[in-house]
Amino acid sequence: VVANGLSSATTELGDANRQDALYRRSADTTGRIWINRASGPWPAADDLGVTLPPNAKALVPLDADGDGRIDLLGVTPGGEPVLLRNETENEHEWLGLRVVDPGSANTQAIGATVAVELNDGTRLVRRVSSDGSFQSGRSTTVMLGLGDRSVSNVSVTWPDGTTQQFGDIP
Repeated sequence: VVANGLSSATTELGDANRQDALYRRSADTTGRIWINRASGPWPAADDLGVTLPPNAKALVPLDADGDGRIDLLGVTPGGEPVLLRNETENEHEWLGLRVVDPGSANTQAIGATVAVELNDGTRLVRRVSSDGSFQSGRSTTVMLGLGDRSVSNVSVTWPDGTTQQFGDIP
């Protein structure tokens, strides 16, 4: 997600290889989000009924209801937060990984890299972070859209450089 020109995260809408970034313009106007397409113009998400209040500053991707679909939380200075719940019909599989390192001062494993291998040979790589857009942070849970594929292996490269393999992921 990019809000006010600061990169936060890419969100996956069902397919692990399709990362549609959302963009929020920085201006004292009605908050707008655009959907990033690999080529061609970016359609405005308000055409889909997705809008933010005026002067929205923070835009946080999260799975607010635990259904695997990425929701967005927007905040305005002095205003109420707005939850944009993703209610798309999506039959695709997903994986949410909470990477923790209880033996470290960095218990949330910030900076770790997660690599997920799918049964079709696709390899997805994500970095654990809590950085966000302007005036915000985000969950350290790594969310992955799998489409109709399954996971064959997960590996974590910890901030100290060691790698740990996790097989047989249900």
